[in-house]
Amino acid sequence: MNLIITLTFSSIMASVAVYFFRNKYEKTSHQLQKEIEEHRKTADERSKDQENLEKMVQKRTSDLIKVNVKLHEEIAERVKVMDALQASEDRLKDLVETISDWVWQTDENHVFTYSSFKVNEILGYEPSEIIGKTPFDLMPEEEACGIREIIHNFATFRMPFSFIENTNLHKAGHQITLETSGAPILDKRGDLCGYRGVSRDISGRKLAEEALRESESTLRGFFNANAIQMSVIELRDDDFIYCMPNKRIAELYGLSLEEMNGKSARELGCSDQLRRHLIEIFRYCLHNREPISFEYEFPCHNLTYWYQCSISPIYDSISSCHRFSFAAVDVTERKQAEQDIQQLAYFDSLTGLPNRTLLYDRLNQILEQAKREGKKVGVIFLDIDSFKWINDTLGHAGGDKLLKAVAERLKKRLRASDTFARLGGDEFVIVLSAVQHEQDVSHATQDIMDALSLPFELGGQELFITASIGIAIAPLDGEDVGNLLKNADTAMYAAKDAGKNTYKFFSQDMNQRAVERMSLESNLRRALEREEFSLSYQPQIDTRNGCIVGMEALLRWNHFEMGQVSPGKFIPVAEETGLIVPIGEWVLRTACAQAKSWIDAGYSFIRVAVNISGVQFKQGNLTVLVRQVLEETGLSPVNLELELTESVLMENAASAATMLRELKSLGVHLAIDDFGTGYSSLTYLKNFPIDRLKIDQLFIRDITTNPDDASISEAIIALAHSLKMDVIAEGVETREQMDFLRLLNCHEMQGYFFSCPVSKEKIYQLLKDGLFVENNAQFPLCLPTQTLADASLSTQW
Repeated sequence: MNLIITLTFSSIMASVAVYFFRNKYEKTSHQLQKEIEEHRKTADERSKDQENLEKMVQKRTSDLIKVNVKLHEEIAERVKVMDALQASEDRLKDLVETISDWVWQTDENHVFTYSSFKVNEILGYEPSEIIGKTPFDLMPEEEACGIREIIHNFATFRMPFSFIENTNLHKAGHQITLETSGAPILDKRGDLCGYRGVSRDISGRKLAEEALRESESTLRGFFNANAIQMSVIELRDDDFIYCMPNKRIAELYGLSLEEMNGKSARELGCSDQLRRHLIEIFRYCLHNREPISFEYEFPCHNLTYWYQCSISPIYDSISSCHRFSFAAVDVTERKQAEQDIQQLAYFDSLTGLPNRTLLYDRLNQILEQAKREGKKVGVIFLDIDSFKWINDTLGHAGGDKLLKAVAERLKKRLRASDTFARLGGDEFVIVLSAVQHEQDVSHATQDIMDALSLPFELGGQELFITASIGIAIAPLDGEDVGNLLKNADTAMYAAKDAGKNTYKFFSQDMNQRAVERMSLESNLRRALEREEFSLSYQPQIDTRNGCIVGMEALLRWNHFEMGQVSPGKFIPVAEETGLIVPIGEWVLRTACAQAKSWIDAGYSFIRVAVNISGVQFKQGNLTVLVRQVLEETGLSPVNLELELTESVLMENAASAATMLRELKSLGVHLAIDDFGTGYSSLTYLKNFPIDRLKIDQLFIRDITTNPDDASISEAIIALAHSLKMDVIAEGVETREQMDFLRLLNCHEMQGYFFSCPVSKEKIYQLLKDGLFVENNAQFPLCLPTQTLADASLSTQW
């Protein structure tokens, strides 16, 4: 029983122990499980934190790298800025040291803190000796007091001062007069920090002003006591005013000095013809900017006076009008005596023409002037055919009448600038001045022969005469009077030997050229109706992409006998004869029609450039013609560019501007061709509605070797861009020229490097090929079919 109880109790205790230990185990196991779970969570969180930390470190590292790069860039930029500032400071310092004035700077107490080296030349001090002094230390005591008060007043109101004159003491002890200007230096708050300024030595000018004042009263006395008429003249539109006249002029008009002063030529009764003549001389003097002496006839109080007058332009800032000094001496008696002597000594008593002596004198002067101006002189030696028979038939009195009639008739056919003289007997000489071409002499000679072919009426009878004429041209046939007259006389005898009633040039070569020119003119008149003209086209390239952006239409003449005639040979003849007008109209119409066919073929970006001659431009109906051609051909105005030369536009800039605006209103492009070879007023150029400047090939030829040509081209390109104009270079023949122009920011070009002028059929092929150029592609785009020696064919039209 006890054993059972003991076993039961033991069993119970064992159960309790098992329960207790199981419960303990479960609690421990649960706690351990919980701790394991918490440890797992902590490990995951640490892993995430580690990952986030790594991302944050990477981001911070990336940000630091970017900040570091930016910092390096900013440091580099600041280094550049500092270098630029240092260079600017060096340039400024060099500039300050090279100017002729003394540059200085003071602090707020007017103590010098800087001085340029010019102070040594002006006041004898070294710059280091000036630092620490004040301007007033360099002046006499009495001068310093006044200047100190003036500068103090300016400093009080922080104002600049200009052109203050003051006396300074040179280091050597003598006085120097300075003209000083200064500007205040202010800090960020606007407080005065000092002054910065310049001083100029005007001691010489002050002495000159004093001397001028002293001499003025003396000169005024001489001025009014002088027997010569003297005055200051003011030019006013179509009249002129006497300002400060002397007593001699006032006495001529019977007026006092007070009444005479300010009177105009019109108020004093000066004739319109004389007034206009004098005004023209004043303007000529002003244009040439040099004194002029001349004689003029002056009617006054029913009498005629002759005056030897001298005028000179006055340049000052007193008047806005153009002013001249005027001095006139009465030379009436001398003039009358000279006229009497001259008539006897220099003129033929029968015809009143210049005689041999006067001819030699005038021809000498004409030759000298022609030599200076690079012109030619024509000498025509005329001999009446069979004059001995006329004398024998009509008698010497009849012969004299004929000679006088010949002289009167030919004088009416000659220019005022030409000289017509009688050597004696039936020999006459005509001198044509300022001759451009031998053809001009041929035309004048033919005009003389035509005049002589008309009948002369002598004693109720009609008389027909002919003449043999010899021609010499200076300087080709001689540079002095003797040789020219001898050679013209020789040519005259050659004309007589050829059957009379004709003319011959002394030089057979010149004669041949004159004949050829006349033949050229004759053939040129029929070239249009024979359809001998054609157009070639030279592409204009945009080198940025290698595309053709335009074509210049160039005129060609293929004569059925002479073959290809150079434009340089026939264009001048066409312009002189006026044939350029119908030819130019044909060129315009043909080029526009051809451009329309290219556009219809799908090349709408093309523009065609047509040259307009000066003769066409001056016709006045160019706008009407262009509008009519555009309507007839259907070409859009934006596809047409008209090229005019610089010299044509500047002949009458005001009217040219009006004409250009009319053309521009049509919508066409306008270009100035051969820019830089003529004279342009920038005042007018900026008012011209120009779209494009063409740099003349004269500057392009040596642009890579001649610094002057390079500078001119660069200036033209910069000018065009500043005026919002496009620019194109013509005559580009080498890659070096192209690359150099690209560096100057000129991208549109034309020339033999890209293509010679080609036919319209060849242009179709070029357009079809596209001609897009890669950076490493080889130019030229179109190999020339001509050599560069033939380039003159494309220089005109």
